[in-house]
Amino acid sequence: MNPLARILCVDDGPANLSLLEGLLSPLGYDVVMAANGQQALEKIKTEPIDLCLLDIIMPGMDGLEVCRRIKSDPATRNIPVVLLTALTESQHRILGAEAGAEDFISKPFNTTEVLARIKMLLHVKSINDRLQTAYQEITDLKNSLEERVARAIDEIRQKDQMLIAQGRMAAMGEMIHNIAHQWRQPLNVLGLHIQLLHFYHENSELTGELLEENTRKSMEVIQYMSQTIDDFRNFFQSDKEMVEFTISDVVARTVSLVEDSLRSLQISIDVFTNTKATIVGFPAEYSQVLLNIIMNSKDSLLARHHENARVTITISKEEERSVVTIADNGGGIPEDIIDKIFEPYFSTKGPEQGTGLGLFMSKTIIEKNMSGHLTVRNSGDGAEFRIEV
Repeated sequence: MNPLARILCVDDGPANLSLLEGLLSPLGYDVVMAANGQQALEKIKTEPIDLCLLDIIMPGMDGLEVCRRIKSDPATRNIPVVLLTALTESQHRILGAEAGAEDFISKPFNTTEVLARIKMLLHVKSINDRLQTAYQEITDLKNSLEERVARAIDEIRQKDQMLIAQGRMAAMGEMIHNIAHQWRQPLNVLGLHIQLLHFYHENSELTGELLEENTRKSMEVIQYMSQTIDDFRNFFQSDKEMVEFTISDVVARTVSLVEDSLRSLQISIDVFTNTKATIVGFPAEYSQVLLNIIMNSKDSLLARHHENARVTITISKEEERSVVTIADNGGGIPEDIIDKIFEPYFSTKGPEQGTGLGLFMSKTIIEKNMSGHLTVRNSGDGAEFRIEV
């Protein structure tokens, strides 16, 4: 979090503005104040604002309309808006959510709650800003590669060169897709923690322990999201260093990204381990392999509308090698294509659903980058992928 984050406080009550300024300024926040909605919109247009604390009940333009205008403008829609409302104004909360507000704070203010929510939302905005920058860099690189590919096709006119160019573009598209996928679940988890704080507060159950626990869990997710940006930006670089990591830790972190999503699809995921085996390699790439295989199992289970659908991950050690198996009960892979699934561009899905590179890249990561083996077989009532390193 930037120690000089700029917070816009909007309230027609001078006492409330003074209270917020007295609370936030000593902590290093740059507090900007507005007495009405029109002033708030003018300040947002002329000054960089990191977060807006916005009173709902104001003369002239109320806070709901201000929120709607902030969220409808592409230049300001990413500014987190926290609406200030009374405990009894449940209808305002519904309208505020529809207007796009990220959170609510009840009057009279609870100092601990206000600071915790501000800190969390500023962290989320900071990470989102970094994601946008990284995404733009990848998009610029993709556009640059497209131009280079076009020139190469015009100059060389050879089929093998065209395939190489297409491979580069497909790999870049896969990376963009993976970034979006990696972030979707952590953002959902952050939203859940914020909603839990609101729930605890509404039911007078918000204790210091609950606040500390939710803040800790949220910061862990944010830290993982921040690391993910760097991992993906460096994915194709050749100067990465291998590190020692515990397989069960990477498995647990990966599963945490998808278990809520799978559960919403009525797919259970279980992890069994009897070892704390460590290996030397690239933990972020290893996590991507796990994610690719789990998503492959998810697609298989959904395609078959399987009841009691499940994914089972087992971690073990055989002699000096670690073994991780990912099995599902989705009916298995047809024998006529099981030998082709690791080939580049091979996919049983339509072109709009995948590039056919996920399993190919996974095999490359395990076998070329980490000197291991990635295989698949039909076992029992589904497919079983086996990772040995």
